Amino acid sequence: MLSPSRLALPLLALLAGLAGCSASGTDRPRTEEDRTALLSDAAIAADARNVLLGQLDLYEAGADARRSAPFAAMLAQMGREDLIEPEETAALTRCGQRWVDPALVLRETARSYQAVIVADDPGTPAHHAFLAQLVEELAPMGFSVFAPDGFGLSGQAQADAALPLLSDGLPLREPMAGRLVRRAKAAGLRVVSFEPTATQALQVARLPMAEQGGMDAEIRADNLYVQVFQQHPDARVIVQTRSPAAAVALAGRLRDRAGIKALSVVQADCAGRPGASVAMRPFGGVAGLVEAPDFLVGHPAEPWKRGRPDWRRRAGDVAVDMPDAFQTSRLPLIVEARRVGEPAGTVPEDRLLLRPGEVLPLMLPPGDYRLEAWTKNGEYAAPQSIRVAGTP
Repeated sequence: MLSPSRLALPLLALLAGLAGCSASGTDRPRTEEDRTALLSDAAIAADARNVLLGQLDLYEAGADARRSAPFAAMLAQMGREDLIEPEETAALTRCGQRWVDPALVLRETARSYQAVIVADDPGTPAHHAFLAQLVEELAPMGFSVFAPDGFGLSGQAQADAALPLLSDGLPLREPMAGRLVRRAKAAGLRVVSFEPTATQALQVARLPMAEQGGMDAEIRADNLYVQVFQQHPDARVIVQTRSPAAAVALAGRLRDRAGIKALSVVQADCAGRPGASVAMRPFGGVAGLVEAPDFLVGHPAEPWKRGRPDWRRRAGDVAVDMPDAFQTSRLPLIVEARRVGEPAGTVPEDRLLLRPGEVLPLMLPPGDYRLEAWTKNGEYAAPQSIRVAGTP
């Protein structure tokens, strides 16, 4: 059986804490949201960088960097999936024969569903990229709402913005997650929050561990109903969750409580040819899940080139050498690339951690960019302007 990625509860608690006020607007916004709403774009960007730079001491001290651990999501936000350690699991099941692009399989299956719920691991940017492809496939079929996991009410207050914002939510600060939100908005989808309120999160935390997942799914289903289906009963929705169990549970709650036909999809690792992701029915069940999802999307392991995953080249990114000015720091450096003209509060197209002596490229789509580099002491060297042209 496949072993899907899972996320430990400490990160769930952290992200829930950043979610803000309720979907119905009845709870008072939480302190983090109050503070973020008052910050300038530059201050929000500095705050986001400082969160990441503050994690490096934990990494050097031996923080758990396995893929299932919360810290893996932080490494992914810094473009360092190469530092994420594999989970200690049994040998992976073979992916099986790829007959057609899995996004197309799910597109055809989704024709008879009102909601598509996809498990998307925060420490695996390739999952975000696949979900972005799926969103673009489903949009022409009448799917008009996207509910990303971790998208708070401060993000929803600015949901009409065309750009992904650092203030949208902590997990959405990862560059490929930002591109996911950008592509969803470009496809015409309305982005909504279904996060638990502060009161609801406390309600979940007070339950025994074994009961927390079910209550969390019930709350999120209720919030999604209030945000979307109460006023638009026929709306078609794409939902992102952080864990396979959450996707399956949420689909069940929507079916049972609101009569909404929901398709659950879990992304998982499998052994196969790089780039040959497959969609499968989980007839043999899924390790770690009491109830199997409707579909599994298996992703084979990817090769690395110059420290960056090769799937990004296939997706259209170009490897861009780091400017010489950014390669002399004696401290860990975070480099961010934003499109020219986009504010500092926008999620960058790429972000990369460089430790002293490391030489790694940025991975960017064609376009004009402004590059900035920062250490824990502040900005390092002057910003650089580059133009990315050509093919990957």
